[in-house]
Amino acid sequence: MLSDDRGTDFLPLRLIVVLLATAVLIGLASAAIADQSKKTSAALAKAGLDRLIETARAEYAAGCPDVGDGTIVLLTVPASVKSITIGGMISNGLALREEHICCLERADGSSETIYTDFPLTWETEKGFSDRPLVLYPGSYHLSIKVAESDTGLVAAIRAEAA
Repeated sequence: MLSDDRGTDFLPLRLIVVLLATAVLIGLASAAIADQSKKTSAALAKAGLDRLIETARAEYAAGCPDVGDGTIVLLTVPASVKSITIGGMISNGLALREEHICCLERADGSSETIYTDFPLTWETEKGFSDRPLVLYPGSYHLSIKVAESDTGLVAAIRAEAA
């Protein structure tokens, strides 16, 4: 029985077939993991934006303009997100100002718009900006406080790179 070598002719071919099938399965698994990783990081960016909006809503509801330094929120924009626009949206490459809108634009071209029930504005060193705050991939310290503007009370946001 040990001297029977009838099946040994095709052992190298069997090995090649097994190796090819394994390579295909590893490639499919790595593609699925990479896609899931992008979806997860975009979901984390959305959760961070939601946290920012809820913090701004709480500050705005308190309604005490120019009192204290406000609340600091750390927001990380991952590489799977093209930009986060606060107080406006991006349309045809132009930043359009709209106080009650935040927009999350993903790297794959899809976007999500969030409407707020309170006005948001970008506060710079020179005062309130007439443009929305656009955040690109990276980490930011965002300071949120209620301030008085020409149109009334707003949730003013200052951004600094972390």
